[in-house]
Amino acid sequence: MIEKILNYQDPLNRKEYFVQFLKRLFFFFVITSAFNFIDILWDSSLIIKNDFLRALWEDRGGVGTFLGAVLFLPLDIRRVKDINLSSNWIYIYYACLFIPFPEDSFESGNPVAITFEASVIIFVLSFAIYLFIKKGSNRK
Repeated sequence: MIEKILNYQDPLNRKEYFVQFLKRLFFFFVITSAFNFIDILWDSSLIIKNDFLRALWEDRGGVGTFLGAVLFLPLDIRRVKDINLSSNWIYIYYACLFIPFPEDSFESGNPVAITFEASVIIFVLSFAIYLFIKKGSNRK
């Protein structure tokens, strides 16, 4: 099972990519929710401070980002191989996902920070959509 999840070799067509993406997204939410539920039980003051569901899906300490990279990086590499795109785009894409942004960049009104954050978000979303819609090769 784990060998199938961490497979970097075989190309992946659009349908398989979408199905695998949904499966991994489900596992991502289950594992993140379980981790955060254990964290909420450990520190019960989180329930008093925040709404329970918000605290359940909140990313604490980069666990969600790391788990997302472990689950989705092999999938994205396989998809990039199928559409014959340079793997350098994956490096740029994941580097943008790991860029830390200040919590109050929009509230501070700094136009450079707002423009940079918006451009990174636009790049990440457009690349993710591109992976879904680009037709790949027919080889298997």
